[in-house]
Amino acid sequence: AFSETSEDTWSIGYATSEDGIHWERSPDNPVLRPSGEDGRFDQVRVANPCLVRTTSEGSDGAALRLYYDGFDGQRWSIGYVETP
Repeated sequence: AFSETSEDTWSIGYATSEDGIHWERSPDNPVLRPSGEDGRFDQVRVANPCLVRTTSEGSDGAALRLYYDGFDGQRWSIGYVETP
């Protein structure tokens, strides 16, 4: 059952598939964990990832930006992390 308490944590993992049916989880999971830091928007949980490939003018290549929901124990917010 879904719970809006801070008693259980959620993390974000990574998996790959060659056919979209059979998936293999990364041994590096979870790739994003709750911060655990008081006052942070993602203190308790991270969930609902959305990966976006970005490019910028004058850039040598693309960056990856992962948007995700963070839960601080009382409310949900949106954040992101980005590769250089």
